[in-house]
Amino acid sequence: TTTTTTTTTTIKEEVKKYILDMCHEICESRSWKHQLRRGKPFYVNLETVEIACGLDALAEGIRIAREEQQREEHDDNDDTLATAKLFEMHAKNALYFLEWSVDQVPDGLGEGGLGYGGTQVFEQRLDVTGHAISALVKLRNISVLLP
Repeated sequence: TTTTTTTTTTIKEEVKKYILDMCHEICESRSWKHQLRRGKPFYVNLETVEIACGLDALAEGIRIAREEQQREEHDDNDDTLATAKLFEMHAKNALYFLEWSVDQVPDGLGEGGLGYGGTQVFEQRLDVTGHAISALVKLRNISVLLP
């Protein structure tokens, strides 16, 4: 059982590291770092699917970073706090984009769902909407950005 516990702990730590690394890559990507943060004039260059999926990942990254921060509070480690704040800033930008994106859906396609991307929305996509909803639930559960 000691080997099983050690293996499980190692796998959990590797998954956490993978998620945090992925979230850092999302934050450094061209879409997130240079277009999303600049606001509405740049939104037309973005794909809704990329932002919804990235937000879903960032919500998990925020949770992990906050857990790590609480675990390391006695170590005076500012890295995890900075990581959580970076992810939260990008998540907030993504929420503004998704709100804008919902407003771009033409009449007759339904209400409240998300299309694949930008201003060319010809259908609402369950997968894109599902990622956005998953992110919103995760953010709500960890009390980030949502009441």
